[in-house]
Amino acid sequence: NIGKCTLLLSPEMFDFSKEITIYINGKISYQGFFENDKTTLLKWYKNDLDRTMIFGAELTLKI
Repeated sequence: NIGKCTLLLSPEMFDFSKEITIYINGKISYQGFFENDKTTLLKWYKNDLDRTMIFGAELTLKI
């Protein structure tokens, strides 16, 4: 079984000005807003060095 997962959010795929709802197994696991986070952006860029994968926010969820 998986105990948790990290969701990486790109401002190109999600509108951070709108509320985002995340469901896991049919239940709401997160509902709220995200902001671009420079620390997250730099962390994941440093991890994979891919300029095409821009992640402005991350969220770790329990499953």
